[in-house]
Amino acid sequence: MEQIIKILTALFMAFMQLISTLMGSIGGDKKLEWTWPIGSESRIEADWEDGKHYGIDIVLASGDMTGTRILAAADGTVGGVVMGDSELGNFILIDHGDVQSIYANCGEINLAKGTSVTKGQVIGTVGKSAGTEKAYLHFAIQEKNSEGKFELINPSKYVKCPYTSTTPVTPTNPVDPSNYSQTSGTFTFKIYGWGHGVGMSQEGAIAMAKQGKTYKEIITHYYPGVTVAADPNTPATVTKPGVGTISLLEFLCRTVCQEIGPNSPTEALKAQAVAAYSFSQAYNKYTDQSYNSSYNYKGTNLEKAVMAVLGMTKDTDKPTAQCAYYNGKPAQTVYGASCAGKTASSENAWGGAIAYLCGGVSSPEEVPVQTKTYTSAEMKTILEKYATSHDKEINLGSNPLYWIRIISHDKARGDGCGYVEKISFGGIEVKGSTFWSAVMKPDFHSYCFEIYYTPDPA
Repeated sequence: MEQIIKILTALFMAFMQLISTLMGSIGGDKKLEWTWPIGSESRIEADWEDGKHYGIDIVLASGDMTGTRILAAADGTVGGVVMGDSELGNFILIDHGDVQSIYANCGEINLAKGTSVTKGQVIGTVGKSAGTEKAYLHFAIQEKNSEGKFELINPSKYVKCPYTSTTPVTPTNPVDPSNYSQTSGTFTFKIYGWGHGVGMSQEGAIAMAKQGKTYKEIITHYYPGVTVAADPNTPATVTKPGVGTISLLEFLCRTVCQEIGPNSPTEALKAQAVAAYSFSQAYNKYTDQSYNSSYNYKGTNLEKAVMAVLGMTKDTDKPTAQCAYYNGKPAQTVYGASCAGKTASSENAWGGAIAYLCGGVSSPEEVPVQTKTYTSAEMKTILEKYATSHDKEINLGSNPLYWIRIISHDKARGDGCGYVEKISFGGIEVKGSTFWSAVMKPDFHSYCFEIYYTPDPA
């Protein structure tokens, strides 16, 4: 391998010296916008290693790469096209001024020397390496040094794989990969929080109440930008489908009981009552909240808490409820059992950004953690079932290690984990909330998770 690298380096240097004498420098190249040279979901199989590997080798995440389209990483001019090189195969060099990009192991090449290209333009397809007969793109970058000569540098200075998973994957044996199966293994999901994570966390409200926070402080914490004020048009009665017309007091007592529990701290009960009332007013309905039809709330601390929110001293008083407002209208105060350290955004969960449901609000409760494990065969069945039911094509490939990739998340638990924004499997890309609700429910408690894959022993 070292001999091949020396040959490649010598060839690059000679070729680049020739090209640099033929082409002028274009100023400001470092201001160019760069893109990943493969448009399909892919990964770095062999990274830059100073003194050993001068570039990166890119492969598809889910199967054979032969014929995959290669994209120009930035605007430039084709400085050279070489066909049938004994080491690099077919390769293209694009000049960007003081920087040059190199695309080796091409199958087809669509361009001739001197052609102008734009970022993202298809310049060829991936072929097989002359040395290994494996299909992958070898991508390299050269910069002109102070002496006016081009030298190879780490491509990560200019490009970053957009498909790089933040998912931690259990590695195979670094010394002898043959000890592990390349076709079967076990997926382990570590799942944080319970529910969609948007708006008020009920466990977080309980924790804040225990810290001495008032219900108004809890509400304005979880819904930043709202104000809490009395509603002069509070209805005395509401109609609950399947129940009939009941007093607002009864509706809120039974809802608060079911949603957060009758023995929660008083300020948490009040916060839940405000959230349930504001939600009902915002949507003008009393259908979606959980409801305990058998709870005997009379004389309980819960009833006293709800009456305080309604401005009542006895159950016959006319209610004037405290309501959460945003821009003068009742706020859409959604809530859930527990978030994963920070709240999620409504846009990530359902689509549609709402200013006071933008996520990222810290929550002080102890985060519930759930672990779910599946064999690769079980996971394959789950993913293919989703694809079939949604009329989508899926290509998982032979190695489960590359089946599932978290593309992005909101960092609710830090750089390594959060509510998943985008995830892909077998060429299908969906929202994290869709993966939770349409692929993995009811197994998963939320869509804030990490994935670990452990290959079986060979």
